[in-house]
Amino acid sequence: MPILPSHPKPFKAQEKLIEDTKAHGPLPPNYMMVVPVENGGKTSHNAYYIDRQQSLPKLKAHPLKADRSIVDDVPDRRKRAVGAFHPPFHYNAAMWKWTYYDTMQQAVCAALAASNVTHNGDPISTDGLDAAIETVKGADQFHRELFHPHDRDTVDFEGEAECAEALRTIFKTGLIIMCPRVTINGNDWNKMWKEGPHDAYLDARWSTGVQGDYFSVVVGCIIRGLLHGPNRSCAMVRALTQGPRVVEDDATAE
Repeated sequence: MPILPSHPKPFKAQEKLIEDTKAHGPLPPNYMMVVPVENGGKTSHNAYYIDRQQSLPKLKAHPLKADRSIVDDVPDRRKRAVGAFHPPFHYNAAMWKWTYYDTMQQAVCAALAASNVTHNGDPISTDGLDAAIETVKGADQFHRELFHPHDRDTVDFEGEAECAEALRTIFKTGLIIMCPRVTINGNDWNKMWKEGPHDAYLDARWSTGVQGDYFSVVVGCIIRGLLHGPNRSCAMVRALTQGPRVVEDDATAE
C-alpha cells in the first residue's frame, strides 16, 4: 500500500479545477491553472487557465470546453523493458471525451458498453462485474502486480486489480489504464491539483496481471487527491470501440 500524505481542504481555486476536471477531463499538458494575487496580497478566488508557453489568452473555462483545437500533444515518455511492451498508443487530450464515475466498476462497465463487449449476448452490468469479481477474488493466482515492469513502482487504483482479474478470467478482456504517473510512495499524490506548471501528464499503461493477449478496454483514472482524501481513485472513461464482441460462458481461458 502506498504511504500517503495528509490532504488539506481544497481552496476555492482547487475546487474549481477539480469540478472542471470531473466535467471535462484533466488539463491538457500545455495548460496550467493560475491563481492571481489581489491588492493587499490576498489570494483571489478567480482562478483561470493559461497556455504554459504563450501565457495568453486567459481562460475562465476549462481549455477542453473552450476550444479543443488548442491542445498540444506530448512525446511518449514511457520507458522500455526487454520482453515487455506498452499499450500501442499514448495520451492525446484532444481525442478524449471524459465522463465521470464514482467507482472503477462503473467506469469499466461503461467502457465495456462503449466497446460493445457483451456476455452471452447481454451487456455487462455492475452487478455482473461484481459477481465476476467475487468469483475470482479467492483464486490462488489472483494478480495484483502491474503487468509492465516500468509501472510497478506506481500506484494502482481502488478496485483496479479486482476488475482486471474479472475481465481477463470471466470476460476474456484486457484492461488499459490512462493515468498520470504517481509513484507508490505517494510523494507526488497531489501534483495534478497544484497551481502552476506540473508534470502530471497522462499516458497509457497496462493494468494488473497478464495483459496484451485479449481485446482491451480503456479506462482513464486520476487521483481524487484533495477533494476525497487518500487511497481513492476517480475513474473516468473513454473506450476504444472496435465493433461488437460477444463473450460466451464456454470460452476457454488461456
